[in-house]
Order: sequence, then C-alpha cells, then structure tokens
Amino acid sequence: MEQDAAPLSPTQVVAKRVREVRQKRGLTAAQLAEQMTRVGVPWKRGVVAKLESGLREAVSVEELLALAYVLDVAPVHLLVPFDDKTPYRATPTQVEPAGAIRDWIRGAWYIDGVDVRGFFSELPDHEFRPPDRPGGKRVWGPLSTYGERLGRDPEWLREIIEGGGPGAASARRLLAALESEQQQGD
Repeated sequence: MEQDAAPLSPTQVVAKRVREVRQKRGLTAAQLAEQMTRVGVPWKRGVVAKLESGLREAVSVEELLALAYVLDVAPVHLLVPFDDKTPYRATPTQVEPAGAIRDWIRGAWYIDGVDVRGFFSELPDHEFRPPDRPGGKRVWGPLSTYGERLGRDPEWLREIIEGGGPGAASARRLLAALESEQQQGD
C-alpha cells in the first residue's frame, strides 16, 4: 500500500467524488442542492459548497444514499476512491487500501482486525453467488478477491461448516466448488 499522502477520511473522499460526479453530470451546486431537497434531504447550495470544500466534517448515511441516488452512482463509488492502492481511513486508527475497503463494504471480504468467522456468518445465503467465469473451468474469476482468498484456506471453510450458523451453507457451497475445481485441475 502506498503511504505517500495522508489517507483521506471517508467524508473527504465523498466530498471529492461528489464534486467530480456533479461536474461530470453538468450540475451546478445549486442544482444538486435542489435535487437533494426534492428527494427529502433539504440542502442549499451552501451545503454542497461546504462539503466539496472540506468545511463539512460529516455526511450522514441518509445524505450519502440520497447523493448516490440523485447523482446516479452506486454509494460505494462515492465512498471509496477508484484506485485500489490508495490508502483509505476506515476508522481513525485503521488504514487499508481502497480496494480492500471496497470489498469490505460489499461484504466480499474482511479487513484486518475483524473476527473473520463473525464477519462471514452474517453473509445471507440468498446473496451468495460464486463469481464464475463464463466458459472457464475455474470457479473464481480473476477479479474475485473473495474467492481467491477463500480458495487458499479450505480448512477455514471447514471450520465455518463445523460451527454451523447462517454462514455454514455458503461455506459448504464454496468448499464444494473449490474441491470440484481442484479435481478438474488434477
């Protein structure tokens, strides 16, 4: 992870991305404020200006979701920089590469310091979709951090299965897919 510049806070990243997307969409600060008000977040042009200039210290979850909605962008793309190696301040003391934070926000992978078993136990079974590559033999696509990391640790999957709980069914599917892939490769 590059450590040249101090990592931006989540609010600083949101401010930078809002300005970039707003300008790309050809909106003025006043127009963005009007759209925010229209969707139930009463903003004035000055709120947009304070956010984009760094004078606003925080953005609420409701504001983030409304900004994503009116700017036609996924919330994660306002919250996290695009460069996966950019240092990102997840908490005041936890800095991780932006790519790891994006995976964490999406629920695809954990960041250092969290209880891995607890993290994956909250993966709803209906959301599990192994990232297959169409026409390929491999179960995990080349960009699947989740699959690649889990693929290196089948014992961890077995521990989740043995522990039961909501993540066990997903872990069983992952382990079966991994073992199938390994058999095809042999």
